[in-house]
Amino acid sequence: MIPPDSHLMKYKYPAIVWAVVIFILSSVPSSAMPKMDILSHDKLIHGTIFFIFGVFVYRALDPGNASQLFSWKRALVSFAIVAGYGILDELHQHFVPGRTPDIYDALADAVGGLIACVAMFGYLRMRFSELKKKPQT
Repeated sequence: MIPPDSHLMKYKYPAIVWAVVIFILSSVPSSAMPKMDILSHDKLIHGTIFFIFGVFVYRALDPGNASQLFSWKRALVSFAIVAGYGILDELHQHFVPGRTPDIYDALADAVGGLIACVAMFGYLRMRFSELKKKPQT
């Protein structure tokens, strides 16, 4: 059994599980989709879902450094993974009854991933500056 505090459980599993959730949601035929007003804001939904995915992917790429300084290289790789997965998600929807690929959905996915990188930059910068201010004991 994998210890609950292992790198795999803490950093990689959330990204993997979220990718599976995205795939499952994308596999739902349009006829089975609930009729809700919030679904009319699908670009915002795409951006939010892929923002969360972006945070998980960024954290998963280097678990040993997850709480340290921001890494532009890790952010770029994270963004590429999230944007690529968004494109593959749209291609996947081509094969789901009643669903169609949409370039603007893929763009919203990529923007969500980009905002995740910016958010991680801000969060880690703020966290690092707070750690520098704490007195050493």
